[in-house]
Amino acid sequence: MLIRRLEVSGVRNLTAVKLDPLSLVNIIFGVNGAGKTSLLESLHILSSARSFRSHKINTLINSAADKCVCFAEI
Repeated sequence: MLIRRLEVSGVRNLTAVKLDPLSLVNIIFGVNGAGKTSLLESLHILSSARSFRSHKINTLINSAADKCVCFAEI
């Protein structure tokens, strides 16, 4: 399944991320703590409605936010 657009906010250390347009192959890179795993976790949340780190949803939400949003256009 091809994801054309991904928007994430309030997930772990991510405040607002918008990746548009996405291609068949995308390379995500950055320093430690930049949010690479949080971005992957957002994709996992979209596919299974749960985190791969914890079953508690409160640990997923950024401490500066009151909610988290994961949106993908396919």
